[in-house]
Amino acid sequence: MRQPIRVLSEDVSNKIAAGEVIERPASVVKELVENAIDAGARRIYVDVKGAGKELIRVVDDGSGIPADQAPLAFQRHATSKIQKASDLAAISTLGFRGEALPSIASVSRVELVTRTHDAADGVRLEVAGGNVRASVCGAPPGTQVSVYDLFYNTPARFKFLKSDTAERRYIAELLSAMALAHPAIAFRLSLEGRPVLSTSGSGNLKEAVGAVYGRRVLDDLVAVEWEAPWGAVSGYVGKPALAKGNRSAETIFVNGRWVQSRTLYAAVEKGFESLLAHRRFPLAVLHVTIDPALVDVNVHPAKTEVRFRDEGDLFRTVMRAVRAALVQADLVAHIGPARPGSAGVLPGPGSAQGGAQRGAGPEGWNQARLAWGDWTVRKRPEAPPAAPEWTGEARQEYGPLETAHEGAGRAAFGGARGDGAPREAGDEAGTHAGLPLTGAAGATSPLAEEAARLGLDPRELLATAPVLGQAVGTYLVVAVPMGLWLIDQHVAHERILYEEVLRGGESGEVVSQELLVPLAVTLSPALSSGLDEVRGELEALGFVVERFGGNDVLIRAVPAAVGPQPGPVLLRILEELAAAAMDGGPSLREQAAASIACRAAVKAGQRLQPEAMERLVRSLAAVENPFACPHGRPIIVQLGIEEIERRFGRR
Repeated sequence: MRQPIRVLSEDVSNKIAAGEVIERPASVVKELVENAIDAGARRIYVDVKGAGKELIRVVDDGSGIPADQAPLAFQRHATSKIQKASDLAAISTLGFRGEALPSIASVSRVELVTRTHDAADGVRLEVAGGNVRASVCGAPPGTQVSVYDLFYNTPARFKFLKSDTAERRYIAELLSAMALAHPAIAFRLSLEGRPVLSTSGSGNLKEAVGAVYGRRVLDDLVAVEWEAPWGAVSGYVGKPALAKGNRSAETIFVNGRWVQSRTLYAAVEKGFESLLAHRRFPLAVLHVTIDPALVDVNVHPAKTEVRFRDEGDLFRTVMRAVRAALVQADLVAHIGPARPGSAGVLPGPGSAQGGAQRGAGPEGWNQARLAWGDWTVRKRPEAPPAAPEWTGEARQEYGPLETAHEGAGRAAFGGARGDGAPREAGDEAGTHAGLPLTGAAGATSPLAEEAARLGLDPRELLATAPVLGQAVGTYLVVAVPMGLWLIDQHVAHERILYEEVLRGGESGEVVSQELLVPLAVTLSPALSSGLDEVRGELEALGFVVERFGGNDVLIRAVPAAVGPQPGPVLLRILEELAAAAMDGGPSLREQAAASIACRAAVKAGQRLQPEAMERLVRSLAAVENPFACPHGRPIIVQLGIEEIERRFGRR
C-alpha cells in the first residue's frame, strides 16, 4: 500500500542532514575548526579521545558568540556569514551553510561555552536530543565546543566507522592541512592525551611545512610564486627526492580552503613531468588565490570540492608555476651524512661503525647476502610429482608493469624507460611497492603446467638448471629443457626475502641488527598517530622503534634485510601500513614484509657476480611461490625452444 506524503520531523531531517555533513569524527573537527577560523581565532587547540568517538574538544580565542545569539547557532540554516542569495556568488568564509552545529548536535551530545571580548560573563549551552539548556558561566574570550558520544543515537553510522587508527589518521591529516592553509594561526592537536601537532602561528608557511613534515624536508623545498590575471599561485613543492608513493603529500588550497581537485593535482604532477619515476608523487603545499566570483564552493555539503569557471586556464597556470620553480631550482640530490634532525643513515660499508665487512657499494651489500653458503643439487625423483599450484602467473597481461615500461624502451627487456632515460637501479621499489598484495588462491602457472607435461619438476629445474648469465643487468638467463627462462632478479629476490621475513615473524626468530647509534626520525602527525597500533607488527619483523618526544622516534634495531639507510625505509613502510589499515586488505604483517622485501632486494640494472646469480636462482627453488612476487608481478618468463628455432629459421 502506498504511504502518504508527510513532512519529516525536525529530528529525522537533522539526522539526514548530518549524514551529508558529518561522515566521521574528522568531519566534526573540520566543521568546528572552520568556524573558529571564520571567527578570527589566532590560536586553535583540538583535543581528541577515543578516536573522536568519545570526545572532540575545539578551543579557540576568536570573537565568540553573543549570549543572546548562542542558541540560534543550533538552529538549521542560521548563520552570520551570508545574508542574501547573491552572497553565494562570492563566498570568502570557510563556512556559510549554517548546518554544522545542528548536524553535529543531532548525532552527539554537545556543550558550547562562549564569550565575546566585551562581555563580562560567558554562556554555556548543553544540547542533547534536541533539548538546549543555557546557563551563565565564567569563560575566557572565544569559544569552546565539546562533542561527546558521537553517533550514540545512530548505531548504524557508528558501526561503519573504520579502526581507531584510521580515524585518528584522518583527524591528524585534516589538522595538518588546516595548519598549512593558515600558517598565521597557532594550531595544537592532542590525540589520546599525546600532542602530535603544534605550529607557532608565525605566518611563515615554510615553518608550518616543517612542523607538519619534519624539519628534515626544509632544505629540499622549492618556493613557488606566480602571478595570474585572476590571482596568484604560491607555496612550496618538494624536490624529487621527497616524492612519495601516493598523493598524501599533495595539499592544495583555494582561497584558504583545502580542496580535493583532480584538475589541480594533475596540474602539479604535470609540472613535475619527467622528474619523477612512475607511480611517484610530489610533495606540494600550494595556495591558489582567485577571485571568489570565479570559483563555486557550493558544490558539496562538506565543501571539499569546488568548481572553477575556467579549469583549463587554471590547470595551465598551476602547471607553469610549478615547472618554472623547478627549472630555476637546484635539484641535485644531496648524499652523505644526514643533516641534524633528518632521517639519517647507518654507517657505510667498511666503516668503523658498520659492523661486519660487506662488499663495497650497494651491489656488494646485496651480493654478500646472495653468495653466502653452499647449496645442494637435488636429483630428479623416479616418478615425477604432480605439478604444484602457483599464483600470480595466470594473468597474461600485467597492467602496472606494462605502464611502467611503456614506449620503445620495452624492446630491450625493460632495461630502458620509454622516454629513453636509462633505468636507475634505485627506482625499482618505487615502481610497484605500493601495489596491492595478491591473494594466495587461484590460478596455476603455465610454466608449471608445461613442466608437468614434460615430466619435470619446476623446483628441480630452479635447483639444478645452469645459470648462463645476466641480460641487460636485470634478467638472469637459465637454460631449461623447454628453452630459456628469463628471471627478473629484483622480483625473484623480493619473493625470497618476503617469505624469509614472514617466516621469521611467525616463528619469533626474526633476524634483527641493533644499531650502534640509534637513528632519530621525525614522523608526520598522521603517521605518528598510527604508530602505536602497527608497532607490534614492526617489532615482529625486526624493527625496534620507540618514541622520542613529540613526533620523533628512535630506531634502535632494523631487520637484517633492510639496507644501510633504514630511516627512509621505515617512513615508506609506515605510509603503506597506514594506507593498508585504512583501506583493508592483507594483514599489516604481510604488507610490512612486502615493503621490506621490495626495498631490500637487488635492483634492476644491478650487475651480479656469477656466484650471486647462482645463489639467487637456487634460493628461489625453495620458496613457496617461485613464479610471482608478493604484488603479483611475474618472476619467470619462458622463451620456448620452438620460438628460438623459428627465429633462427630452423622451423
